[in-house]
Amino acid sequence: MLAFAKTVVDKITLNKEVDVQRHFDGITIAVPANDQNLEPQCHSIVGQKLLYVDWYKMYGLDGVPCQRCNRGHLKNDRTNYSKNKILFPIFVMEGPPIWAMVMSMV
Repeated sequence: MLAFAKTVVDKITLNKEVDVQRHFDGITIAVPANDQNLEPQCHSIVGQKLLYVDWYKMYGLDGVPCQRCNRGHLKNDRTNYSKNKILFPIFVMEGPPIWAMVMSMV
C-alpha cells in the first residue's frame, strides 16, 4: 500500500495538470486491477482503499475557521505520508483495513 500511496501522490495529488476529483470517489481511491503486472504483491492489494483526507484539495473549501480563536483560518501543513512515509490504518469489521493519508492543518 505504501507503493500505491507513493504513486498516487506523485502522479495525481502533486501533479497540477491532473483533476484529482476524477480519480477519487469523495476522498477514497481503490487499487485498480492490473493485468500487466504478475507480481503477487500487486494482486494482493487489488480493491483495497486509500483515503486522502485533504479538505481544501478534495472539496475546494475556501477556508476552515480556527475552532480555538475564531479569528483565523487553518491552512494545510503536511500529511503523515509526506512527513514519515506512513499510512494510518482504519480497521473495519469486514475485510482488510483502509489506509489513510491525513493532512494536518495549522
